[in-house]
Amino acid sequence: MNEQASKLPSERIEENLGIPELRESEAKILFSVIPYVGTALSEIFFDFPNRVKQNRVNKLVILLKEKIENIEGGLVSMEYLQTEDFHDLSVLTFETATKIRQEERRKGLADLYINSLQEESNIEMSKYRVFIEFISNLTETQILLLKFVVDKENELVEIATFPNFYETFNLQHPDIELGKYEFKYAVNDMENKGLITLEDGLSDFSSNSSLLADESHKAASVKITDYGKEFIEYLKK
Repeated sequence: MNEQASKLPSERIEENLGIPELRESEAKILFSVIPYVGTALSEIFFDFPNRVKQNRVNKLVILLKEKIENIEGGLVSMEYLQTEDFHDLSVLTFETATKIRQEERRKGLADLYINSLQEESNIEMSKYRVFIEFISNLTETQILLLKFVVDKENELVEIATFPNFYETFNLQHPDIELGKYEFKYAVNDMENKGLITLEDGLSDFSSNSSLLADESHKAASVKITDYGKEFIEYLKK
């Protein structure tokens, strides 16, 4: 077997094209040589995504149409529509729409877009940019946890430890399979984003330390921040 024939199809195509990046047509050729799953992979990476993305954008457009029609008076000045802020806000919003499938998130995204338009936001400096990123990037578990913190605020006062917090959450959601360290990661990530606060910090799962018994000591509580309350309202309408 000569050297050229022994090369993988991807290597031969790259050499023939003279470029490392393959266009869609060449990539489809590569998928076609994979036994059994090649056709399915081509559908997943080229045909199916386009239909899914278009469908998600269409649903957002319908929501925006309904919301804008229900707004009395002018929505935004013509001057703002000519700005880079409007351009960047719109690109960010519709790119985000292609990534989300939950209707709850889609409605929240539409409200964020409308509010940002009405305030003629400087999108680079705006909370709306961050909230749109939260809409896209927070996991379903984190959204559920955030709502749990809001709804069970009294039960989380002086909860003290991650094991206590974990057990309280599992009692409310026994159907969710969530490992304790996966739970901890989700909680810490939301605290880093400023959505919740653990006050002085919760004792870890592996901690053997005991709480001080003097009356001046208060165990840590889990609370939603004002920032978190503002964000979660976009997912509760």
